[in-house]
Amino acid sequence: MGDTPQVTALGDAVRAVDAADRPQRILESLLEATVFLEAPQRPGVMTLQTPAGPLTAVFSDLQLLAEQRGPVPWFSTTGADLLAQAPDIDLLLDPGSAHSVVLRTSRLKRAVRVDHAEGGRTEVGGGRG
Repeated sequence: MGDTPQVTALGDAVRAVDAADRPQRILESLLEATVFLEAPQRPGVMTLQTPAGPLTAVFSDLQLLAEQRGPVPWFSTTGADLLAQAPDIDLLLDPGSAHSVVLRTSRLKRAVRVDHAEGGRTEVGGGRG
């Protein structure tokens, strides 16, 4: 069916446990991917309180969201837009799956810069360096 969807590329990057370039592959795939989240009742993103701190559940595939959360309202966005809109929220990618992983935005902030088509530049999360 043509090109491999970016959601598959994101899932593949997470599954590449033995790859030396895993963190970079996950970051690159996340920025380009369409991700799926459970829709909260108010604008924003839902967070889960965990011993590791608040996390937002993000799914690389709509079917994974449906399997884990059931028939819930959802929305999709790109990884880059999610990081720009909620820069201080750590992400739990594909919770409940064998390849679930926590993405710490504080680590991503240093590596992420969004260049806009209009020529402007935004440092995601205010990272320096």
